[in-house]
Amino acid sequence: MKILVTHVSLNPCGGGERLCLHLCKTLTELGHDVTLLTFEHTNWKHVTDLTGVDLRNIIREIVIPLKTRTFGIYMKLFLSFYATRYVKKYDLVINTHGEVLPMPADITFIQSLSSRILGKISQEHRERYFRSILWKTYYEIYRNLDNRLLAYQISKGIILTNSRFCKYIIERTLKKKAIVVYPPCEVEKYVHASKLYKDDAILYIARFEKSKNHHVLIKSAKYLPDMMFYICGTVKGKSSFEYYNYCKNLIQRLNLRNVMLIPNLSENDKILLLSKCKIYTHLMPFEYFGIAPVEALASGCVLVVSKYSGTWIDVCLLGKFGVCFENLEPSHVAQKILEASKLKIDIEELRNHIMNFSVSTFRRRIVRLLSVFSRRS
Repeated sequence: MKILVTHVSLNPCGGGERLCLHLCKTLTELGHDVTLLTFEHTNWKHVTDLTGVDLRNIIREIVIPLKTRTFGIYMKLFLSFYATRYVKKYDLVINTHGEVLPMPADITFIQSLSSRILGKISQEHRERYFRSILWKTYYEIYRNLDNRLLAYQISKGIILTNSRFCKYIIERTLKKKAIVVYPPCEVEKYVHASKLYKDDAILYIARFEKSKNHHVLIKSAKYLPDMMFYICGTVKGKSSFEYYNYCKNLIQRLNLRNVMLIPNLSENDKILLLSKCKIYTHLMPFEYFGIAPVEALASGCVLVVSKYSGTWIDVCLLGKFGVCFENLEPSHVAQKILEASKLKIDIEELRNHIMNFSVSTFRRRIVRLLSVFSRRS
């Protein structure tokens, strides 16, 4: 089949981009003719270095670059309208950025619970467009158009999502059945690096920005002076650098000797720390999935995650492989870390569970879905 896959940009190299890359790779390995439609030129060296997937000479790429900011938020709608001109040339269209890109497709992945999906106005949009009647009118026209596009988008084809947590909210909000397909993770690499005996140490890996709550873990560390905390993440951009410095100063202010900040952690060092640390924390309430906790679980870490997340429901299986916190109060998080340090996990059961997130399982799910779609066609 001739298949068109659409994604805003592969360059961020997050979980959504990895899913898109592995999807394209799977489709080409199955003998399909795959074209990627994106809105930013892919820096393939950067993408390959970070994800290990190189599709440079395997798939075609159509780029619709439109850098003008003349109409701001309306650009996304214009780009989507422009992109639909390509749709009729393909047997199958897969939108892997359904929460952002208002483009109807045969298969739509919704990978996060954006304000668009939840039918809410984001804080960023509220601050930017509600400062005057004129700006509010400008925004409301856009929102009305986007809501109509979303209604049309979800009425077509199949909706896929990355966790049972997301599935529940999508089905309640959009009144449309969703199928769970877990994003692919190279779990075998982390299983091989795991150790039976680990240090009573805590690891957290997330891009340094305030919303990731590194500072909460730093404050939690003062309640557990006998445990070592490794707090890692990418530092990129002004706000990220400022937040990293805030965390650094916070450690000094609290006079903590059991916290180590590690910016821009290499892949080798990440695997080393995952094999060493007994506990992995993920301080993101309402996280829809999270590749990092899956990697940590594959490495044999006990997870400490939000009760209100796909990480708790799908990855931890409601307590079988971790402990949950209900709020971000540092003393509460510290208590949950202490509970996690005493949790015993059945290694055989863990290894069976973790294969649900493997690349091979992802491939089998895609093959099955394509066969279902072919029968419908």
